[in-house]
Amino acid sequence: MNSPKRVNTVLQSLLHQYQLDEELGQYQVAARWEEIVGESMARCTRVTRVQADRIHVVTNEHRFLFPLSLLKPKILRSIKELGLGTYHDITFSYSNRHTFPEAPPPPPKQRELLPEEEQWCHEQAARLDGDLAEIFSRLVARDLRSR
Repeated sequence: MNSPKRVNTVLQSLLHQYQLDEELGQYQVAARWEEIVGESMARCTRVTRVQADRIHVVTNEHRFLFPLSLLKPKILRSIKELGLGTYHDITFSYSNRHTFPEAPPPPPKQRELLPEEEQWCHEQAARLDGDLAEIFSRLVARDLRSR
């Protein structure tokens, strides 16, 4: 019988096995673009494509091309610090479209657990053994925070 493995280890290996880990990282760059560059810059820019080690960004303001090019190292560093992958270049281009489609919604804000919820979570996890108790506790707590 195989020894139990952590869920995150299994998921990471499956994503890697099916070569989806890179695609997930690419989607996360686009989804978290506002967090990376800030609200004002995100309003006039969009990630249009992410390939291997290059990110393609379009802006609807021609005057932002130069400032964006100056911010390139900072943007790349922010992406790396957020754990979204290591990219070596960003290509900025101008589009004469006046508006962009809506950006993907940000991930929902999580609230703090109430003391009763935290106690219930620990009581339920105490019924389980070892790593399973820890995994259960984290999953249930995450679910409760998202409500």
